[in-house]
Amino acid sequence: MLEVVALSSLRYDTNRAGDLGALLAPPYDVIDEAERAALESRSAYNAVHLILPRGEGDAKYARAAEALRGWRARGVLRAEPPALWLYRQSCPTPRGEIVRSAILCGVRLRPYEERTVLPHERTHAAPKEDRYRLKMATRAHLSPFLALYDDAAGEVGRALTADAAADRSPDADARTPDGQRHRLTRLRAETAEAIGRALAKRHLIIADGHHRYDTMLRLHREIGSDESGIGFGCIVRLQDEGLVVWPTHRLALGRLDAAAFLARSATLLAVEERPLASPTAIEEVIAAKRAQAPSFALVPASRERVFYLSLRVDADVGDVPAALRNVEAALLEKALAALGPPTWSIAYTHDAGEALARLAAGEAAAAFILGPARVSDVLAVAEAGLSMPQKSTFFHPKVPTGLLFHPF
Repeated sequence: MLEVVALSSLRYDTNRAGDLGALLAPPYDVIDEAERAALESRSAYNAVHLILPRGEGDAKYARAAEALRGWRARGVLRAEPPALWLYRQSCPTPRGEIVRSAILCGVRLRPYEERTVLPHERTHAAPKEDRYRLKMATRAHLSPFLALYDDAAGEVGRALTADAAADRSPDADARTPDGQRHRLTRLRAETAEAIGRALAKRHLIIADGHHRYDTMLRLHREIGSDESGIGFGCIVRLQDEGLVVWPTHRLALGRLDAAAFLARSATLLAVEERPLASPTAIEEVIAAKRAQAPSFALVPASRERVFYLSLRVDADVGDVPAALRNVEAALLEKALAALGPPTWSIAYTHDAGEALARLAAGEAAAAFILGPARVSDVLAVAEAGLSMPQKSTFFHPKVPTGLLFHPF
């Protein structure tokens, strides 16, 4: 049974810490060095000092723990009574504003085998070890994992609507330099109880933060206390109109023979060759083709042509499980495997324009342009007990670090 419970948390006291918009940071794994420096300079209390501390080896984890202790002692962070929190995140995009509603909460940690919390993507050991050491040093979950739940009957939606009818001001309302707005409102006790009852019949599918959930599980296995058994989650209705997934394109770095790739994948993928077009035009063609069959594009280093690849009706899918046959990243992975031991590595970008620019600069042997993962496929893969290839999904906008911290 899924247990969503009140979250014991620490929250910035903006009277001491300053404007909340200067304190929030993106998740650690999307921060490059330039942004890291910018966040550090924005405030001495920016959350980046906790999630990406400076230093080498264990010294950096000790530095984060010392900062957290100091902030608590100085009243920069204050303890909040256990609660569920409504989090509304607004994000400007070229196509208009995205507004996504989520609940920041405690989640009773369950191993994946129990099928209460389901993963959909593979993880790697090094990031998990890093997050484990940070959590052990700070004794806190600094960032939530993002998970999805089905609310087709609207039970949770109605509870949130009724709570909003109380017409209260948010407990926190901040804007970050990227134009996003972040509003945090403590939910009433009766609302939290109604949500807990409704979600007990559901399961969660991790959308983002698999490494965070995995390390929460590991810590609980080692510590074994009631407190360590509560993870830090940000959960979103599948039906939320602000649930957006960005595409993740692939660049083959090194040696990759595009002609050999096309020849070896002929029993799996049908090919349509067209002249090179703009990144937007390529994405539009892919979107139209995906309405008929799983499809993506290959742009070789010559950049003279674009090869649009679609799953054949009579495809030899081999050992690709049914739930993964609509996932273009999995089909690409299978096609690449047919080339034998790789003489290339894969780099990722969410911007098709960047992918083609890097190809033009001679940085890559080929670019593979993919459409965004479908949420329905994420569900199908998770419920089948399978995993998508790494970097198959990129939910946008990212949930920032610094709204709340969960000590254990």
